[in-house]
Amino acid sequence: MIANKNIFAALLLLFFLSSCDDRTTFVSMPLVFEGSRLVISSYLSPDSIVKMYVTKTYPLDEVDTILSNYEVTDATVQLFEDSIFIENLVYQNQANYISPSSKKPIVGKSYYFVVNAPNFETTYNNPEKIPEKIPINSYIFNDSVGIYNSGIYNSDALEFNQTVSSLIFYVNDPPNKVNFYSFSTPLYGADLNEMPFDQRSDKIAGCELSGYPLSISDKCFNGLTVAFKTDMFPFQEGYNIHNYQGINITLQSLSENYYRFIQSREKYAALQDEIFAEPFNVYSNIQGGYGLVAAYNNYYQQINF
Repeated sequence: MIANKNIFAALLLLFFLSSCDDRTTFVSMPLVFEGSRLVISSYLSPDSIVKMYVTKTYPLDEVDTILSNYEVTDATVQLFEDSIFIENLVYQNQANYISPSSKKPIVGKSYYFVVNAPNFETTYNNPEKIPEKIPINSYIFNDSVGIYNSGIYNSDALEFNQTVSSLIFYVNDPPNKVNFYSFSTPLYGADLNEMPFDQRSDKIAGCELSGYPLSISDKCFNGLTVAFKTDMFPFQEGYNIHNYQGINITLQSLSENYYRFIQSREKYAALQDEIFAEPFNVYSNIQGGYGLVAAYNNYYQQINF
């Protein structure tokens, strides 16, 4: 679903100019819409059954919050593995199509979809390869490395002499190819709706984490053993790390398409309220429409306190 920020900016500028002069005459400007296109998205992982989400674009003057106005329920979604046709996905609900054979992607193989629907252009993605799972080879957890200081962490959390905990885990980055990573370190064993902990990660081998969620390429540590570090501290009084049972680490190995999308999404979010900024498109690897087909592989490590 795509909205054109240029149109909105132009209309707002006209409104601003007209408000400065009582002699200005308001002119009705019709919104130009060149026809609806398919929007397809699929996130492929060896741990998950293949799914595809199919919706359509809309004109700016028809924006609605009701999903049923945008979902496409009569599409033909063909799945290919290493250029060999596998099956048609079947419609499930709420714009989701799913593999009828419960097909899961295989590491090292590539996948693409061809999507057709009445009155839409044929839409497909460039082949997407499933990355290898990259393990965590060791970790160090220290439940007390000092007292929180907002200046050090560039954070606006209140200071009440809370204890900072530290987690470092080590990864052997595969050599001779570019690798992309994202990771998360949520606490577990308490009410997940009440998670009063902030987590801040350092640079990794001198390179900044960026994107949404935070991610990084291995340009600073290709082929080396690298340390991923996260500090954790409560931002509500009455909590400490031992209110929880442990930490669930998830290290994601990302495809390049997924990494580029994550990076572009952060830039788009930063500009979405800047109506006079140069237009910026979120990264897409879709032909004939919009969206993303991306791949990832998760490695899990649980730390019990």
